[in-house]
Amino acid sequence: DMIGSKGTGLWSVQVAMDVGCPVPSLAQAVMARQMSMARAERLRNHKLVGGVVAASTAMKPGKERDEAIEDLYWATYLSIIASYAQMFQSLRYVDKEFELEIIGNLPRIISTFRAGCILQGYLLEPMTKAFEKDPDIPNLMCAFQDELKSGMRGLRETCARLARAGEAATVMQASLGYLVSMTQDILLAGQ
Repeated sequence: DMIGSKGTGLWSVQVAMDVGCPVPSLAQAVMARQMSMARAERLRNHKLVGGVVAASTAMKPGKERDEAIEDLYWATYLSIIASYAQMFQSLRYVDKEFELEIIGNLPRIISTFRAGCILQGYLLEPMTKAFEKDPDIPNLMCAFQDELKSGMRGLRETCARLARAGEAATVMQASLGYLVSMTQDILLAGQ
């Protein structure tokens, strides 16, 4: 219920903000960790305010549950894509600001993550190929456009289900906001 922090996530978000790069999923992950570390405060709040009461969320086996599981798969997958996209955009912005020659070396940089704790997983190979194919790809999410088109409904539905259940899935919700906002030609927030 309480997790520690080395500060690298916070540092990454601060640098991204300094260079004007939107990283909402990464920022929410840092804030979720900080809320986890505030356990004593959360317990006091719970004692005074109580927990958020939500409607029953148990699903019986069947079509609705199967759809929810499929939606959760897509929500998780696209949230991961959004997080990676934000991280690589942050590197792109930092590279532009400080001329570090990172962008042309992204496939090699990704390969250094394979043995580390930062980025592990089956998406490293398609990400590497995306940057090898097009080092100037506008955003990593563009390499996963088929998945985005297939999975956005599942991400939206999962975020809605979790909100109705009283669950704070802030990183997933931030990922949804990022993917929607960064693929719009006009943003209402900018009006």
